[in-house]
Amino acid sequence: MAFPLTLHTRSTIEDGSLRRSVADSIVEWDDTVRVIDLAAEVDGEMATVELLVAGPNEPKPAWRLASGIERRFGGAVDLRLLYQRNELFAVSVR
Repeated sequence: MAFPLTLHTRSTIEDGSLRRSVADSIVEWDDTVRVIDLAAEVDGEMATVELLVAGPNEPKPAWRLASGIERRFGGAVDLRLLYQRNELFAVSVR
């Protein structure tokens, strides 16, 4: 059956394109963050992205990242972003 395979192939290509759009947008949004986890899928006209990143600075506005993904991907984006701050405390008491 060619039809289900065609739909699966198209979905895989769209998901791959979305992941590339997310990766490129993250670098533009904040090139100091590290991606810990990324889940991205396309369902019809809506792209859904769940993202966990860690960085040394205060997080930049999430809407900027969502706008960058939308611009690159070319469609509506629902972004769920969790930002963890890298903080290291070293203490010596004598």
